[in-house]
Amino acid sequence: MLNPFPHLLDYQFFGPTILRLVTGIFFIYLGQIKFSKDKADLVLFFESLGLKPALYFINSLALAEIVIGFALLIGFLTQIAASIAIVISIVSLVVFTRHPNLSSQKPVNYVMILAMVLSLLIMGAGRLALDLPL
Repeated sequence: MLNPFPHLLDYQFFGPTILRLVTGIFFIYLGQIKFSKDKADLVLFFESLGLKPALYFINSLALAEIVIGFALLIGFLTQIAASIAIVISIVSLVVFTRHPNLSSQKPVNYVMILAMVLSLLIMGAGRLALDLPL
């Protein structure tokens, strides 16, 4: 079947860029939330797992999410950042499905982010990135 908008295919290299920018903004947002809103319930959860001091682990996770978000935003080491984001997304999906009171985000958000970072892992950074395809 013919493509109804064949001229838009000239811009297909911007697809990964859009995914990268949106995913980067979302990860920065997730890290910022962990520094402010969701901290009380997360402290109890991390301490129930035996991870003490819980604030250290929460702040480390929040900082990691913010660093990954900025790396994706500027397109720096995109596939490495996407690999780490895949692990964070899968763990978050499992944890927040079992304990929905821990996060203000819904598990479907983590499914969408997981699909986006898997796409970035395969496709690379796209245009307007610091990464260069070899």
